[in-house]
Amino acid sequence: MKLISVIENIADEYGGPANSLPNMLEAIRSELSIESLIYSISSSKNERNEFIERFSIPWTRCQKIGFDKLKYSAEIKKKLSSDMANDDILFSNNLWNYPAYLSAKLAKKYKLPHIVSIRGTLYPWSLDQSKLSKKIAWNFFQKKSLQQASLIHVTCSEEYNAVRKLGITTPIAIVPHGINYDDYQDLPKKNNAIEYLGLNQDKKYILFMSRLHKKKGLDLLLELWPELVNKFPDWCLLIVGPDYSDYTDSISKLAIENDIVGNIKTLGMLTGDKKKCVLAASEFFVLPTYTENFGVVIGEALAAGLPTITTTGTPWSEIGTYNCGKYINLSKENIRQALQEMMCMEEESLNVMSDNAKLLIKNNYSWSAQAIKFGQALDFILTKKPAPDVVFLYEEKPSSHIL
Repeated sequence: MKLISVIENIADEYGGPANSLPNMLEAIRSELSIESLIYSISSSKNERNEFIERFSIPWTRCQKIGFDKLKYSAEIKKKLSSDMANDDILFSNNLWNYPAYLSAKLAKKYKLPHIVSIRGTLYPWSLDQSKLSKKIAWNFFQKKSLQQASLIHVTCSEEYNAVRKLGITTPIAIVPHGINYDDYQDLPKKNNAIEYLGLNQDKKYILFMSRLHKKKGLDLLLELWPELVNKFPDWCLLIVGPDYSDYTDSISKLAIENDIVGNIKTLGMLTGDKKKCVLAASEFFVLPTYTENFGVVIGEALAAGLPTITTTGTPWSEIGTYNCGKYINLSKENIRQALQEMMCMEEESLNVMSDNAKLLIKNNYSWSAQAIKFGQALDFILTKKPAPDVVFLYEEKPSSHIL
């Protein structure tokens, strides 16, 4: 038996899924002895993924044809059809495009179990983006595909509720992503990291690290930043991530117009040692996002010991209960207040939050624990237990619940 994962894109620049999917597959191989294959749509045969390379997961890149959003590929249909065996499980990730459609069609044709990972695509905010095309896709194939799936994978109870509100009755497994805690315990010293990145040693740094996109709340953060710099001229905002919305030019213009060139820096997409350095250089992390089904980058920042400001659009309420940052309702005023409080905080208090952040991830977010819960979900679809709605909830002590 193999777990055959299908996803529209999994290059490093893709964000959360490029991290979470290969890490989950590696944990499943380690804990459950189940091998995996990954198939993705590609614009270039040179695309890379640091985790796929690290774990040596077989990865087939299939050439895209036509419109980018459709993610159509004749190659992926041919290769999947020839590579699948009767005892394989199809694991499709994300919705709305050709890979999602193809996975459902092949699962039905070859009578294979089919798991669909929603990855935040059914939250109200996400549904409002490209609304017409999603409505067409929903009525054409997506709702039927979800109803016919063997199981739906979500990462939190909020995402579970979003699926159920749309009338989908397919069994759902709530299995969060994990975080590679050990990867973030050998960070360089702060001064060395600042020097390596070519930054100013006299500044203190706040880190925003994610896709540069309106969904991440970057527009609100940028509106506030010139005002905050006037009060806190020794601070600099580091903006790290791939730019899909022409934010880099807007940020440069903002810096020049407000005379804050030394207080805001865009560093692009960072991986490996450079990513570790930017985490080490920063005092705390901010992601004022509208919505996240998990938010891998939040977990990475916490594992690195960065106190974190994020929103109730994420499932990270533990930030409040563990006292390792600010968990706020999304508004410009709330972002302003949270940033000001953190920027005024004594070093000793930030250090306490840093220790709490590491403890939160170490205790609760190992990949091995998530793989075991995913294994329960696999057992459910393979044994065809007659339960209408089995949900594996994330708790300090994992358990099964019927809702």
